[in-house]
Amino acid sequence: SSIARSLQSFQKPTIAIEVSSSENWVEFLNDIDGTDFEYLKTLSKKEIKNKLHGEAVQELEIYLKNHRKAIVTLELEKIDKYEDKNFNELIELFNQSIEEDEMEKAKIIQNSILNKAIKKSSPDMLSSLKIPKQKKYIDLLTQNSVTKYLINVGYMMIVKNELLEWVKLDPDNKKVRYNLAVIELELWNNNLSNKDEKSIQSQLLNLKKYSIRQDLIDRTLVNFHIIRAQNKMRDQEYDAKDESVEFILETYENFSLSNYDYLSLAQFLTYYSELYDAIDLLEDKVQALVIDEDLLFYYLNLTLINSKITRTENYRKIMLNAINLHKKRFCTLFNAASDGGVTFQLLEDQYLRKTYCENCQK
Repeated sequence: SSIARSLQSFQKPTIAIEVSSSENWVEFLNDIDGTDFEYLKTLSKKEIKNKLHGEAVQELEIYLKNHRKAIVTLELEKIDKYEDKNFNELIELFNQSIEEDEMEKAKIIQNSILNKAIKKSSPDMLSSLKIPKQKKYIDLLTQNSVTKYLINVGYMMIVKNELLEWVKLDPDNKKVRYNLAVIELELWNNNLSNKDEKSIQSQLLNLKKYSIRQDLIDRTLVNFHIIRAQNKMRDQEYDAKDESVEFILETYENFSLSNYDYLSLAQFLTYYSELYDAIDLLEDKVQALVIDEDLLFYYLNLTLINSKITRTENYRKIMLNAINLHKKRFCTLFNAASDGGVTFQLLEDQYLRKTYCENCQK
């Protein structure tokens, strides 16, 4: 709260603040590993707390002091200096900035226009922008085209044709080349491309010629192989499907993944029966103190019925992390499948039952 108040002093709009507290069992259990207090890991939470008094607390303070912390997550919104202008006013300002050759101003105004078009879900609004079809305006033209696709995927073919025009204006422009390749990939995914699999793959590999970052190329190639795996599975070409899955497993670490990416990739691997690869993908993530809730609970759904995994030392930390994040959701996992859980038979596992009784039956 004090950090939030301090941040508030730097700006006029009121910051929306959400403060929650929880016990930091994850780092506590990690830090006593290999110490004289390692025996505490086998005790229940209540039993551990009963021992945390007097001299024991003083001796443990070297660890406990590191667990009293505030984790601050900031969600930032870009300032739109033209937010109070209506659409027609913005179009007039944009066209005027083009006439006066004020490129930076034009970009800022264009962003404001694009935001309004996205909120209205209307790609047709962008047709009012008078952008000369010249190389110097290539960034504005590309941004305009790509936004149409972001608003409505039904504009894929229109956007592709526009990008092909912009390629003629600036053949080596990496933004145009990258977006054109992505659109081609999407068209292929929707069976709307006149290119075959090899041509699409070649186009993605050729992006390197335009000084496009390798991590971006790797990301597009992973997406290509996700689509290819689906196609090969449908055509019962299982060896080819396995090749694509193997490529994905070998390549995804080459670029940063969001929580959504991790979840999507785990779901993909699970769908193709690569269960242990999906578990391995998430294993390090779910032991972190700051973890996406959906990601953590997806991991639990994958592993709760596997006693070899649930009885490992780290699994208790993962479960305690889930209880801290959303206790009710964790306890619901032990319901029957018809009641939103995994299975009531989880309680037959004494290790899981102990955690359930300790945290859910109160």
